[in-house]
Amino acid sequence: GLGGVMKNFFGVNKMGISATKNEIIVDEQELDIYAALELKNVLQGVLENGADDIRLDLSKVSSLSTPAAQVILSAVRSFKKLDITGDIQQSLNEDLRSIGIEI
Repeated sequence: GLGGVMKNFFGVNKMGISATKNEIIVDEQELDIYAALELKNVLQGVLENGADDIRLDLSKVSSLSTPAAQVILSAVRSFKKLDITGDIQQSLNEDLRSIGIEI
């Protein structure tokens, strides 16, 4: 049942990314390509569990790889509402705005 799916995505995983039904917290300073893949898996799991309004806490993140930015951009398109928190959000907004995307 659903319990098995939720067990894989909720809680803290090896990359310091934790998830509840409506919130994902990234406890890493750098979202490199490996953390980006893990974040993608966690976002996918949360989406598959029916969440469409989530908060992505990036307050500990100080640098973002291109793959991580792509994962976040994909999430922006996938969820009805994605609230991103943290200082990195300003930089992310500017990067996305430079390619014509507003979040």
